[in-house]
Amino acid sequence: MIATKPHRNGLANGAAAQPKLVRVAAYTRKSTEEGLDQKFNTLDAQREAIAAFVNSQEENGWRLLADRFDDGGYSGANLNRPALKRLLVDVEAGKVDVLATYRLDRLSRNQFELLGLIDSLAKRGVAYMSVVERFDTSTPMGRFGLQMMGAVAELERAQVSERTRDKIRATRRKGMWTGGHPPLGYDVVEKRLVVNPNEAARVRATFELFIAQGALGATVEELCRRGWRQKSWVTRAKTEHVGGPFTKSILQALLTNPVYVGKLRAGDELVDAQHPAIVEPGLWDAVQARLKQRATGLMPYRSRIGALLSGLVHCGRCRSSMHANYSQKRGRRTTYYVCAKIQKQGAAACPGSRVSAAKLEAFVVDQIRAIGRDPALVRASFEALHADHVARKAELELALAPLAESRKRLTKARRNLQDAIAASGPQPGLTDKLAEVERGLAEAVEAAERHRAELALLEADAIDEADFRQALTDFTELWAELFPAERARVLRLLIAKVTVDAPAGDVRLDLRPSGVKVLANEQKEPVE
Repeated sequence: MIATKPHRNGLANGAAAQPKLVRVAAYTRKSTEEGLDQKFNTLDAQREAIAAFVNSQEENGWRLLADRFDDGGYSGANLNRPALKRLLVDVEAGKVDVLATYRLDRLSRNQFELLGLIDSLAKRGVAYMSVVERFDTSTPMGRFGLQMMGAVAELERAQVSERTRDKIRATRRKGMWTGGHPPLGYDVVEKRLVVNPNEAARVRATFELFIAQGALGATVEELCRRGWRQKSWVTRAKTEHVGGPFTKSILQALLTNPVYVGKLRAGDELVDAQHPAIVEPGLWDAVQARLKQRATGLMPYRSRIGALLSGLVHCGRCRSSMHANYSQKRGRRTTYYVCAKIQKQGAAACPGSRVSAAKLEAFVVDQIRAIGRDPALVRASFEALHADHVARKAELELALAPLAESRKRLTKARRNLQDAIAASGPQPGLTDKLAEVERGLAEAVEAAERHRAELALLEADAIDEADFRQALTDFTELWAELFPAERARVLRLLIAKVTVDAPAGDVRLDLRPSGVKVLANEQKEPVE
């Protein structure tokens, strides 16, 4: 007899180590209930085939769980199946190592759902195996196969989106309505735009009112005074959308919507629509000409206002920007800054700010002079600026996390909607929701990029106290030598924002670190 030496794991050299137990759950499915009452039915045959494969892997530790997960009479088009739900509960509880089916389509006939489910199993450490296709994600080749399927699915999703867009464009080229928010003046009846007589009269009156008023702001104020609002409508799913008040941007969108002259946009083209027009061509052309005149700066009263603080002043009540405007009486012009919300929605929209431009500009200049004359104020202003800098940086960094989460959630929602459209074809409810999700995703991406850009600017805005002191103490002497255009430039360098609460008599100046730095460097340069 040959003696054997003990192995370091406690086994004899001739004994093999026991493989780790791999718990396999067999899932079976049949679309119809036909034959389920038989002694040996299709579900039994599927389970038997899975059991045979598991037995062939016995040396690798595979064991078939006794619990049965059979869905008889359930379609593979979705995952709403009782046995599958029970199985996924066991997966979540850590009771399963491998989910096995006879064929891939027994788990799901929807390729996107199938990949999503397999990915979800992988994140919980559970492999998936198909007996017929020999698809096993516990092996490198199986995982490679999953990646290939994912690439194919991604391509198919992109093609579905492209086909959907092409179909919408093709439909629009035929002049047909393709869904979305119905425009004021029309109702959607059997997927067609039908004139709503009462709303159509208001649309025509709005076009005429803009011609009479000559300005978007004045037109909006009159619309609000009359109590006219945007379109209210109810979706096919009985969800009610209540129209809000008009703003300048919404009014401009209405005035430039070609639907009102019987046209539709199909990409870059304007095509004849199947619905009737409700605005006469002459009135339409007159409104477009007036809007173009304003856009090209040919409307004189805005471009000739000399305001030193244009673009810097904000309302302390509603946080809107304040724009320079003027009134003229008996040949005398008075310039003032007025809250944009008042301009958009009328005087009742904001109880806040309308302030004399001359008084505000003089006050701001005197405040900067006062800071520059007093070393203690220079020091206090610098410390406040630095504190605001640190606080804003922390605020931006904190805001990036929920934006990233929102982007992740909306990306998933977009993929699910694309999958649903691929499965059922384009439907107004789904395409509208997809457009809404894509808008939200674009806004989240844009906001994150804006925050990151501002963080980069904050890093570049670092300024030392010496430069800050020099720029402010030399301000009075510099101001006396400047022409009006140069004074406006200097104020824009020094000031980031002027917040005005006219009723309370409060004015707050937020200084701009990068501008102070530029001004200090300019003052260091020798005069030739």
